[in-house]
Amino acid sequence: MSFDVYLARISIMTYKNLRNFVFALHRYIGLGVGLIAIIVGLTGSLLVFQSEIIAVQRHHQIGTIIPQGEMLPIEVVLNTVKNS
Repeated sequence: MSFDVYLARISIMTYKNLRNFVFALHRYIGLGVGLIAIIVGLTGSLLVFQSEIIAVQRHHQIGTIIPQGEMLPIEVVLNTVKNS
């Protein structure tokens, strides 16, 4: 085997090793950046829709308040609260 063929074979092997290393590096950096992008997107969505999320939570906790038509005096309301 001549020296030129030997050098060509070594350079091809190192090129393949370097290429595999770069692909692996690209894969793991992409996974890390993708995870960060998902976290940023989810927290940003929570911030944007914060008032709507709170409204849904309040509706599930309290329910819908329907006015009955007439207002009660404050004394009646206070007595109802004290007795319960």
